[in-house]
Amino acid sequence: MFRTTRARVQRAFRRTVRRVIGIIRTERPRPPPPPPPIEQAHVVVSGPFSHHNLIKLLRTSSPEITLLSEETVFASDPAVHPLKYFLRVQLFEPVRGQQRVKTLDVVAKVLGVNKREFDEHRAIICFKMEKEVRMYSNVVQSYDQYYMTSIFFDQKYSELFPLCYGAALSLENNFAKTVDQTASILIQNLGPLGYERFREPCNFEMAKLIIKRLAQLHATPIAISLQTRISALSTYNNQLHIRTRCEKRDYGEELRRICLVITPESDMYRYINVIENHLLRYGYFDNRSYSLLVDLWNTIAHGKCSIRNMMYKPADHNGPANVKFLDPGHMEVDSCAGDLVYFMFTSIDTDVLEEYFENILDCYYTEFSRCLALAYVNAENHTYLNFRNEFLKICMSSVGGILFEIGRLHFDNNEGLESIMGISYRVKIDRVIRLMIYKCMIQL
Repeated sequence: MFRTTRARVQRAFRRTVRRVIGIIRTERPRPPPPPPPIEQAHVVVSGPFSHHNLIKLLRTSSPEITLLSEETVFASDPAVHPLKYFLRVQLFEPVRGQQRVKTLDVVAKVLGVNKREFDEHRAIICFKMEKEVRMYSNVVQSYDQYYMTSIFFDQKYSELFPLCYGAALSLENNFAKTVDQTASILIQNLGPLGYERFREPCNFEMAKLIIKRLAQLHATPIAISLQTRISALSTYNNQLHIRTRCEKRDYGEELRRICLVITPESDMYRYINVIENHLLRYGYFDNRSYSLLVDLWNTIAHGKCSIRNMMYKPADHNGPANVKFLDPGHMEVDSCAGDLVYFMFTSIDTDVLEEYFENILDCYYTEFSRCLALAYVNAENHTYLNFRNEFLKICMSSVGGILFEIGRLHFDNNEGLESIMGISYRVKIDRVIRLMIYKCMIQL
């Protein structure tokens, strides 16, 4: 009896084991869970004109333009916005009933910002792009129209910038499903025309050329406003009331760089707290206590007027030396003295600045007054004494921005010892701060 029961239990156990083994053999493994969806990256493409439909911008001036070929000479980092392409484009353009091939060297900017993480920095990028589009499509064209009708300046307002072939805030884009990345600008590539980037701080002759161009940049809006007695442009419609120069930065990191030079053993160390306050105000969007209400010296200022945002062309058999201003996305309504202070302390050789400080101010005011005289406007209130008082007032509130810009121009991402753009960071910051103390821009 016990043997029979034991045998039954053994047979039942074996059947159960075989059944389990069969299930294991026949059961298919479950597929791994699908990876989370990855948002498509905004990469630089090989054919930007075809990919972004940039040809539509060129057709704004000539609807019958046909794109023959495009060659991407250089493309920027896809993680940096706006996306920037350096292109050589061949076009068919009708000229007097005949199709002619035209070659353009173009810098194309496409916003390309997505909404995955919308923060203050990305907001400033969008505002800068929108402001640059409006500057080229509205402000520059409007001032050129005044030039053609009633203003008698030496050159058009548009000649102070690279030529703009087209700009748009609503242009069809393949990535438009996630965000409006369609803001696009096509501007002239100045490199093939002989323009160069600055490799060192300006000497006196180059500084005079830039200051004369800067005076023309500032005098044009003031002259048109005085001549017409009305505001020539809407500040709000063109986003000129939004400050895009003051990107929020780590003032502590900038202070650490300065402390490489101003050590506790330095004779300037007692000013370190004052310098920190200037950096703090600039880093948190409060760099300028100056009021932007109606003022004699308010104009459309560049906002980032240093050699980092300019290109120059040396004199040759084709003509005299010339300078073009880049990146108008920083431009805003501000005092014209702000650009002058910024340029003088960031971009002129310190020895030249110390020796020719008064000559530089005279040069700017002389050219500014000449431009107003060419426009036949009453500028009796724009005296040199008023201008000098305005300049000194702006000097007191521009320290933070100047020190930040010097770091962008000359710091070598190490200890500031390597010479970049003709001078090391340590030497440049030491000389500039000493000059600021001497000129009472930094006070205890």
